[in-house]
Amino acid sequence: MAPVALLAIMHGSLLSHVPQEEYVAQSILLTGLVGVLLCLFWVLRLGSIAQKLSHSVIEGFIQAAAILTALSQIKYLIGVSIPKGVTLVDVLLPIAKVIPQAQLHSIIISVVCMGVLLLRYVKTGPPYPLIAVAVGSVMVFGGMPAEAIGALDRVLPELAVPHIDMEHVSSVFSASLLIALVSYVESFAL
Repeated sequence: MAPVALLAIMHGSLLSHVPQEEYVAQSILLTGLVGVLLCLFWVLRLGSIAQKLSHSVIEGFIQAAAILTALSQIKYLIGVSIPKGVTLVDVLLPIAKVIPQAQLHSIIISVVCMGVLLLRYVKTGPPYPLIAVAVGSVMVFGGMPAEAIGALDRVLPELAVPHIDMEHVSSVFSASLLIALVSYVESFAL
């Protein structure tokens, strides 16, 4: 519902090269390193650096994050599978190729749910995101197919302490530094 989904997109794209069997362990390691770096930024009082960014840079960052977040969700709106992309071009080219395969049912569900979300500009107060989820659920359970979303195989991964070695730490350190920096700047931007 907001541009803060950028961090999740970055996390997924920066770990896209990791084999499936190591993904959860690498993800935990990446998240832990980001937390350690954010604590280090706080101790070193690096917020003053982020406050020196101009308003136009922060505004551009927020707008770009919102655009990339919205474009990453188009596959659900039109009901087709689109490969993951990191840049705007990587996201837009596959979308242009699959538009003719768009599923009408998925578009109808998406448009109705977006209409519910836009009602907040007419009248504030009700929990429109929750209402949109309920309306979409009623449409799907009422018989409207939504194949694009698919079924969840597992809800939670198995709980285990991941094996961490210096090779893994060095492989995700640069990604964790990038995510920590973006997160730190984003907290000031928002």
